[in-house]
Amino acid sequence: MSDLQPIVQENRVLRWGGLAGVLGSVLFIVVFVIVGVFVETEPVAPSREVIHLW
Repeated sequence: MSDLQPIVQENRVLRWGGLAGVLGSVLFIVVFVIVGVFVETEPVAPSREVIHLW
């Protein structure tokens, strides 16, 4: 029975590692979507940006 204990713990670590990888990927995609929504889609000329700061 003690021989199976490390295998069970290893499977648990692999399961949580896989879940963390999937959730990390989803979070990465969600961040790009949020940035894409809040950033201006219209390109701005550099001169217009400088004039806007003055």
